[in-house]
Amino acid sequence: SHELRTPLTSIIGFLKGILDGVIKEEDQKKYLTIAYDEANRLKNLTHDIVEVAKLESGSTKLNKEKFSLNELVQNVKLELEPMISQKNLKFSLEEKNKNIIIDADKDRIRQVFINIINNSYKYTEKGYIKIILDKKGKNAIIKIFDTGVGIPKDKISFLFNKFYTANEYGDATTGAGLGLNIVKNIIDMHNGKVLVESEVGKGTKTTIEIPI
Repeated sequence: SHELRTPLTSIIGFLKGILDGVIKEEDQKKYLTIAYDEANRLKNLTHDIVEVAKLESGSTKLNKEKFSLNELVQNVKLELEPMISQKNLKFSLEEKNKNIIIDADKDRIRQVFINIINNSYKYTEKGYIKIILDKKGKNAIIKIFDTGVGIPKDKISFLFNKFYTANEYGDATTGAGLGLNIVKNIIDMHNGKVLVESEVGKGTKTTIEIPI
């Protein structure tokens, strides 16, 4: 409820200040912009809450199909490159196996990659984000490295909990701590595994295994 109340309180407060004439006309655009951003954050939060509820209730069904994991990751990289370039981070993809075909829910797997790379972006100020694709036995292996702030080892086991955010282990975040919970649910539905390894000040490695 705190995550819902905070943006709502800001939006109501700013709008009331404008309607009551407390906020000067020349300052109104600034406060309306903040209210707009908070409204978008609230929209994303409610979407994630519904998403988590669906995944945990078992009402979400996977739409499995065979597709190229290489092609999917290449497209995700192209989509996120403009954002990552804003921080002058190096963003690379290494394909140790160039023909990885998996039988999975394409949209859900895409969501997994976007959530993890977004996390890397939020907590990496310099250096790089790197994706490595490989295949081992009957599993596709995806590793995502970053040179971000890192996570204390005693906090790693909590990362996939709902509403667990970076506030517990470092920098503040605008997220609500649902992204990695969604990732874990999706990977579990695919009978896969997700592992996070990290060291404070050196960065984080996320490894995902998905059955082919």
